Amino acid sequence: MSHTMQQETPNSNSNNNRYLLVKYAGLALQWIVILFLAVWGGRKMDHLFRFKKPVFGWLLPVIGIVGLLYSIIKDTSPKKSK
Repeated sequence: MSHTMQQETPNSNSNNNRYLLVKYAGLALQWIVILFLAVWGGRKMDHLFRFKKPVFGWLLPVIGIVGLLYSIIKDTSPKKSK
């Protein structure tokens, strides 16, 4: 009975998983930062302009979310070759 030793090769699946983890962690961090800044900036602007209702407190986060969704769609859509 002969035992053959398998040579250890770098697991490309592991590298791919690590790449996806870093990619999506960066995306999540981007969402958190954009939404935090939009809400914080909106509250500051509402206070500055002395609005009774949170106009910028709602408007800036919505603009941020739309911009992030546009960015994700643009980045994940198939690239057209010329």
